[in-house]
Amino acid sequence: MQGVNMIEDLMLAAFFGGWIGWAIAARRQGWSLIIQIGGGLLVGAAFMLIPGAFRPWPNSVPASLEAAGLVGRPWNEAEARLAARITAQALEQMEAELKHADRTGDHALALALMDDLRTNLIEWNDQPENGAAAAYRACHLAAAHAAGCVVDIARGGYCTSVPRFEATLSDCRQLTE
Repeated sequence: MQGVNMIEDLMLAAFFGGWIGWAIAARRQGWSLIIQIGGGLLVGAAFMLIPGAFRPWPNSVPASLEAAGLVGRPWNEAEARLAARITAQALEQMEAELKHADRTGDHALALALMDDLRTNLIEWNDQPENGAAAAYRACHLAAAHAAGCVVDIARGGYCTSVPRFEATLSDCRQLTE
């Protein structure tokens, strides 16, 4: 959240910079006080949009559970939903790579995918008594099926749980929409 505060500070500075700059220029031109103030507000608002364009969207999903601050503690309902969205996003991004590793038997790619899955699985497994997290069990299962595929591929075999992974990932997507 540090970056968001910096962008808000830049937006505020751009607003006041634009407003004061306009007011000084308008005063030098001899324009009326209403044009100085009103035009300054408009220019300040326009300048504020520039750094505001780089502000994260309110509905954006953090890249990982660590980035969202959901590591090492029980989740409430909103946090469980966010964890499910993060997990679904991570699994959607690795789905094509997982299928490619399964088709080609690429052990290195499979193990690299396990690095991404590890934290998700640890945190979901740390929520066994949590009723809020239980509502999003499909996301936990999808991550577990993906990890099972990774283990199968790393051992030199082929993933036998691709249909289960796809089905639970689809259920997870429906829960998080």
